[in-house]
Amino acid sequence: MIFSKLQFLFNCRKQILLGALLITVPLNLAAGGELLPPAAWHAKIEVRVTPSYKDAFGNGQTKISLKDLLIRNKKVRKRIKGEVTREEKVLEMDLLYSFSEKWLFSAYIPFLQRKQTSSLFIVNSDSLFIDPELEEMIEKTKENLQSEEQQGLADVSLQAAYVFTYTNSTFFRGGGRVKLPTGTAGTPYGMLPLAIGDRQVDLYGFLHYTILPPIPGFSHNIRGEFMIQFAGVRKTMEGEEGDYYGGNQFDLQYTATYEKNNWFYDGGGQLLLGTGSTIAGEEQNDASAVGKIHADIGYGNLSDLEKSPLSFPYQIRMGLDIPLQGRNVANAPSWKLTSIFYF
Repeated sequence: MIFSKLQFLFNCRKQILLGALLITVPLNLAAGGELLPPAAWHAKIEVRVTPSYKDAFGNGQTKISLKDLLIRNKKVRKRIKGEVTREEKVLEMDLLYSFSEKWLFSAYIPFLQRKQTSSLFIVNSDSLFIDPELEEMIEKTKENLQSEEQQGLADVSLQAAYVFTYTNSTFFRGGGRVKLPTGTAGTPYGMLPLAIGDRQVDLYGFLHYTILPPIPGFSHNIRGEFMIQFAGVRKTMEGEEGDYYGGNQFDLQYTATYEKNNWFYDGGGQLLLGTGSTIAGEEQNDASAVGKIHADIGYGNLSDLEKSPLSFPYQIRMGLDIPLQGRNVANAPSWKLTSIFYF
């Protein structure tokens, strides 16, 4: 049984646990979702690829072009035609350490590569009156959405998690996280910049609850996270620099997992809600929402932990994230390959 396996592994101290209690949290596995014996390490390396995309969800939750999402000024948007496409590759490294049976600390280190391809061009105005200020804004916007590629270290996060309670039927933990502005590649423009790093500090608080039904290898996971963004600096798409206030974000996730004979399966959904942002005192009208589904399949040797301790527990997973509906977000499915190790 799951609880007897946990008890066995705690008695073994530095032997790593987690067959059926391997809790998957989409996009951030080391987010307090593990129960480890003291002085144990959990490591995750994930490669996520977002293929080239050019679609987005607009303010009315209808599908629009990525170009129209990025250009917030309607007058400027009307004069700029063509397409903007983007693609992204992410290498994420998560290291989780258990100081005790109750306290876990983790570091999240991402490296990003983003590429933008632009075929934008300016069309002539229908009006006989030429507004020099508007013409300059149009030129600046087109220039700031040119084809380019950025890569480098993104924003590093540090997190502490506390296990409130665990039994043979439930597992409840929570904690906080701080994201540091370590990403510096490129210049951030607008609401969805191509630049690496958000250029401000973010604070997170989360609660994660797991239900373990009387079915070996099966679990339900519910996670809620609230993010507060501090002030940063960013430029509007027209090039005006000023203070950036990104607002707050709420993230609700549900995941069902099943593991048997060293095979791992999971699936679930995610709802992200964000308040609107301002740049240089200008409202971006970009309050966001997105509903996603995800699925993973994996294989390793974690089920063998029920039989005996292992010197090198591991699991390899492949997964897919698909946005179903949204508002003011990109419509960009992504693939991921994840390697998980314990030592």
